[in-house]
Order: sequence, then C-alpha cells, then structure tokens
Amino acid sequence: MIVKFRIFRAQEGKYEEYEVEAEEDSSVLDCLEKLRLSEVEDLVFNRACHHGVCGACAMRINGVERLACLTKVEEVVEEGTITL
Repeated sequence: MIVKFRIFRAQEGKYEEYEVEAEEDSSVLDCLEKLRLSEVEDLVFNRACHHGVCGACAMRINGVERLACLTKVEEVVEEGTITL
C-alpha cells in the first residue's frame, strides 16, 4: 500500500509530505528507514534496537506518543496518511 507521511521538519518549521510503499506488516520505523535510504537523505530520527526495548525511536505518531519500531502502519494510517 502507498502511505503518505506528513513529517514536521523543525529546521523549516513546516510539514513536508512523502510517499512510501509499505508492506502489509511494515512498522512506521521500517517506512522511515525506507524513505531515508531512497529519497530523503536529510531525514533524521533516532533508532537503536528495533525491538521495542530501548525506546530510542519514540515519537509522536498522529498525535500519540509511540515507539515507531512497534507501531504497525496499518494500525495508525488515517485516510492514507500518517503524521509525525
């Protein structure tokens, strides 16, 4: 599925939108890594264990604080969009 990510870019003080192909069981962190490796090289976020143990990937996803590595895209996508 194609998912649009609305990401707040602090340096610019505004949201930017990106689209990524998400697999059925993709986490939000999987999609962010895919975005960074493919088209958004200046995207910066914390990550470490990718197993929900360290808490490094904590972020506000659609206004709720969550771990990006444990949050499945299908759980939080709203009308094709996820806001970070």
